Amino acid sequence: MDKIAVIGTGAMGSRVAQVLSAGYEAFVRNRTRARRKALLALGAQAASSPPTRTAAMP
Repeated sequence: MDKIAVIGTGAMGSRVAQVLSAGYEAFVRNRTRARRKALLALGAQAASSPPTRTAAMP
């Protein structure tokens, strides 16, 4: 499964992260934890910091 990291879950980032339904594994990071709750409910994983997730990406 391909992986994507989305840093910022505002108007554009939240739409990008919704590709979960298209077969991607998504990691999301946002300053406001409440904004990423809906994406976590869809199956995204929370990234503790941007460098943490991007460093683990192939």
